[in-house]
Amino acid sequence: MQHAQLCEEWAEVRREIRRVHLDNAREQRYDSIRQRLSDLGWGEEIAFHAPQLRQHKLVRQPKPLTDRIWFNIKEPLVKFLQEHKDNRLEIDRQSIIRERWFLASQEYNKYIEGLDPNSVFPSRLDIIGSEPFRSIIEGKSTQIEENVPSELFASAIGRIPELAAIWREEKDEELVQIMKAAQSDADHHDLNLATTLFAWDIQDFYSPPISYPRILMHSHATEHHWNHFDCDTKSETGLHCTLWNERKLVSFDETASARMRDILVVCGLDPDVTTKAELEEMEPFVECVTCAHPSKGKLIFRVPSAVVHCSVAHKKEIPTWRMLTSEEERKIRQLEHTRFNSMIENSKAFNLTTGSLMYCCNRCHRLQRSYSRSWRAHMKSAHVSRRDAILVLLGASCFYVFSIFTDSAAQSPSIIINTANSEGPEHHTITETVTATTTRISTATVHVSPVPTRAVDLGLVDDLPETSIIAHAAGWTLFRNLYMSRGTLLLLTTDESKFPPHRLMTSTGLPGNLTNDAQRIPTAQEMDFITPVEARRRWGGNIAKGERNRVLTVEGTTLLYNDPPQFLNHSDLWDLGLSLRAFSDGKEAKPSSAAADASFTLPLLSTTTPTIDRAIFIHSDAEGWRDGPGFNGYFMRAVFPSITIEVESDWMDRVNATRHTQTERAFHFPLALLTDRSAAFRDPICGWFTQRTAANAWMAMAKEGKIDLVGNWWASMRAAVIRYAGGDPQEDLSPTLKMPETIVITYINRQGTRRHLKEEDNRQLVQAIEELVARKNQEGGRQWEFHDVQAERLTLDEQIQMAAKTHIMLGVHGNGLTHLVMMKPTLVSAVVEMFLPEGYARDYEWTSRSLGMTHYSIWNDTVYTYPNEPPNPDYPEGFHGPNIPVQASVVANVIEEHVAAREKGDTGVERSPVYDQQ
Repeated sequence: MQHAQLCEEWAEVRREIRRVHLDNAREQRYDSIRQRLSDLGWGEEIAFHAPQLRQHKLVRQPKPLTDRIWFNIKEPLVKFLQEHKDNRLEIDRQSIIRERWFLASQEYNKYIEGLDPNSVFPSRLDIIGSEPFRSIIEGKSTQIEENVPSELFASAIGRIPELAAIWREEKDEELVQIMKAAQSDADHHDLNLATTLFAWDIQDFYSPPISYPRILMHSHATEHHWNHFDCDTKSETGLHCTLWNERKLVSFDETASARMRDILVVCGLDPDVTTKAELEEMEPFVECVTCAHPSKGKLIFRVPSAVVHCSVAHKKEIPTWRMLTSEEERKIRQLEHTRFNSMIENSKAFNLTTGSLMYCCNRCHRLQRSYSRSWRAHMKSAHVSRRDAILVLLGASCFYVFSIFTDSAAQSPSIIINTANSEGPEHHTITETVTATTTRISTATVHVSPVPTRAVDLGLVDDLPETSIIAHAAGWTLFRNLYMSRGTLLLLTTDESKFPPHRLMTSTGLPGNLTNDAQRIPTAQEMDFITPVEARRRWGGNIAKGERNRVLTVEGTTLLYNDPPQFLNHSDLWDLGLSLRAFSDGKEAKPSSAAADASFTLPLLSTTTPTIDRAIFIHSDAEGWRDGPGFNGYFMRAVFPSITIEVESDWMDRVNATRHTQTERAFHFPLALLTDRSAAFRDPICGWFTQRTAANAWMAMAKEGKIDLVGNWWASMRAAVIRYAGGDPQEDLSPTLKMPETIVITYINRQGTRRHLKEEDNRQLVQAIEELVARKNQEGGRQWEFHDVQAERLTLDEQIQMAAKTHIMLGVHGNGLTHLVMMKPTLVSAVVEMFLPEGYARDYEWTSRSLGMTHYSIWNDTVYTYPNEPPNPDYPEGFHGPNIPVQASVVANVIEEHVAAREKGDTGVERSPVYDQQ
C-alpha cells in the first residue's frame, strides 16, 4: 500500500515537472514571437492584445521558434494583429461618437435653459440628429479631448433657431396631414382651434386629448416608455429618445373634438372659430348634467377637463352640459382657491388617503408628485439649473392635479369641482361632499414573522474576521467580510497575495471611454488592504472595559454596484442577473472535475433565487439605475421583492458617518457582491470577445463545471420574472433537453422603429413563416405556432408571457431580443438575428449560447452560426437604418432545418461559449 502511494506521488511529481516544462516552452515561444513582431513594428499593438495573442493556436505551442516556423506563421499572425487593430480603432471611433452624442445633448440642454419655458422647442434628437450636429458628431477626428464641448459645437449651436424653425414648420405640416385624414379641408389655421385635439394610438394605454402646440412637446412623442417592447431606436446615441412621432402614433382625436364642439356651443362660442387661447382667456365652467345626482352632488369642470371626463366616464354616450352662471362661477373659484391653498400648506401630510398633489415641469412637461423629494430628485437628474426649480414651482401653481376623498357628513348642498386646466391623463377634482356617502382608501398592515437569522455583532469581538473571496471573475467579486471606511473598500488580511489585482475588482467609477483608462484605474482611495493590527488601532475598543469596537455590520447580502449611470439604464440588470445567478449557483458547488460538464449531467440545478437584501448604486441617483422601458425596475422587483435600493446619497451618508468623526469607525458587509463594468472590460472575455460583463462570471463558473451548459442554472431567476408577469413558470429541469410538444415561433416585428427590414422583405418574411407553419401542421405530428408581434403595443407583462412560451425567436438586431433570457430551454430553442449585410454585434449571440440555445446570424441570403459567425463586430452605414434586406425563404429554411436536426438528435451542446477560447 505504501509502495503504491509512493508511486503515485512520484507520478504526480513527474506530471508537475512536465507541466512546468511545457509552460516554460510556451512562454519562451511567446516571448520570441512577441520580439519578432515588435521588430516588425507591432510592439505597441501587442500591448493591447497580449492575452489574445498568447492564446493564439500558433503561439500557444510548446515548441521552440525556429526561422522556418517563423516564416510559416508570420503572415497569419500579422493578419491577426491587423484585424484586432482595425477592430480596436473602430471601437474607439464608436466610443467617441457616443461621447459626442452625449456632449451635444448637454450643449442643447444648456441652450434651452435660456428659453422661455412656455415656448415650443424640439427634442434633443430632432436637433442634434440633424446637420450640422451630425457631421460634427460622426466626423473623422478622434481627439475629442482636445475640444471642450462649447468649442466643438459652437458653430452648430448658433444655428439652433434656424433648425428649430424648420422643424416647427415640418411638424406643423405633419399635423395638418394627420388632421386631413379625418377632415379633408383642414389647414394650418385649424391647428390653433380649441376643437383641434390629438391622441396617441397606444394599445391598452389611455391617451387623453392633447391640444396644439402641446402635442409637439409631449414626452410620448420623443421618449421611450415602459410599455414599449423594443426601445433601442437611435441606440448609437445612448440618449433613450426618438425623433418626434417617429413611431407614427399621433392621430386626430375625432371623438374628443366632437365633444369639445358640444361644450363650446353650450358656452355660447362658435366651435369653428374659437381658438385655444381664447378659450383659456375666457376659462368658463360647465356642469355635467348627466352625472348630477341628488345625494352625491354635481360635477363641475373647466372645459379641457370636461373633454377628458367625456372620454373616461361617457365612452358610449353623449353627456348633457350646462354653463354655470356668474354667481355660481364666483363661488366655485373662491372654494377652489381656499381648498388649493389648504392643500399646499398641508402638502407634507398628503398621502393616498387624502389625495395627491402633482405638478407639471415647464421644462420637460412631465408630471411629478408633489412631495419635495420627488421634484428635487427630478430637477437634479433632469435639469441642472436652479432657475428651472423656480419654474417648476411656478408651474405647480397654474397646472396641478389633485383628488380628495372626504368622509364629512355636513348637511349642505354637495359640489364636486374639476378645476384642472390641463390635458393630462389624470382627472383633476376637488371634492366637497356633504352626504352620508363616504369614500376611503385604506391600508392594511400585515405582520410577518421572519425566519430567525443570527445577527452579526462585531462590537465585542477580540479579532475582526478577515476578508476572503468566495468567487471572483473580472468585474464580479463575491466577498465575505468586506469593510468600508471613509469611502474606501478595505480588505482586512494578513496575506495580500490571496487577492486578485484591484483593477480587476473595482475602478474609480468614472464614466467609461477609450480616452480615460488611466483615470479609471483604482487607487488606494477606492480599495486598499488593512491588517488586523491596523484595523484594531483604527476601529477597536477596549473590550476589557466594555468599550465596543466601532464597526457597524450591514446585515445580509449587499450588492455594491460601482458603475456610473452611463450604462446602468441600458438594461444592464439582465447582465447583473446572469452573473448573480452564475455565482450563486457556482460558489458552493463541488463538481467531480474541473472541466465543464459537456454532457448534460448537471452539477447543480437552480431552483431558488439568490437572496439580495440591498443594492447600493454607489455613483447613481434614484433615476440613474432605471432604464427607459422600465425593465430594470420590473426585473428587480420581480426577482427580489424585498430588496432595499440605496443610491449615491445614501452611500455618501455611510461615507460621511465614517469620515467626519473624532474617532474612526467602519461599516462591515458580511457578504457583498462588488460589480464594476470597467474592471470587467479588463478581461478579454468581456472586453474583446463578448462585450457582455456577465460573460466573465459565467465563464469562470462554467470552466470549473459549477454550472450547467443548457440554461437550467438560470431557471429560478427566469421563473421569478415569468411568475411576476402572470405567465406559467413551470419548466422541465431534467439534465437533458427535450423536444416541446408545440414549436412556437415569435417574430419581433420592428417595422415601427428606426432599424427595420425593407417593407416588402418584411411582408414576404411573415408570409414565408406562416406558410411554413401551415405546411408543418398539415403534415401532422408536432404542432407549430407563429406569432408576429407588434411588440411596442405590448405591456411588460405581455412581453414576458410571450417570451416564456417562445422556442424560436427571430428579429432584426435590437433590444427586443433581450427577451430571449425568458425563453425556457428546449432542444429546439434558438434565436435568429437579422443584420444589415457586413454588420454584426455579439450581444445576443453570446447570451443565446450561454443559455443553451442556438444562434443564427442572417445577412440577407447568407446564414452564419457557431463556430462560423462573422469574425468581428461591425456597424456599417445603414446598420441602424430602415432598409435591411432579408431573403424570406432563407429564414424559413433555417428554422425548418434547425428543428429537423434537433429531432434527429443533434443536441448542440458543443456550441456552448465555454469552448470558445479553448
